[in-house]
Amino acid sequence: QDEEDVEIETHPHDPETERRQIERLNRVKDNRDEKKVQDMLRQLKEQAEDESANLMPITIELVKEGASMGDIVETLKGIWGTYREKPVI
Repeated sequence: QDEEDVEIETHPHDPETERRQIERLNRVKDNRDEKKVQDMLRQLKEQAEDESANLMPITIELVKEGASMGDIVETLKGIWGTYREKPVI
């Protein structure tokens, strides 16, 4: 079977779920200590520049303080870039 003929089942988009998630994210961001989160994101960046550093403890603390996955991923993307899979043909 050709790869072009493969059916891929995708999760249906639910606008109501999207709206609720955005509202929840905005509430979290409105109620977090922004200065503390930004300071911790700087710490994450500093630690990520050290290949031997364990990033899990600071990442867990960031989530507890209200940092979003977007905040964390964007910080790390600034150091490591974006992974692009190179398909083998």
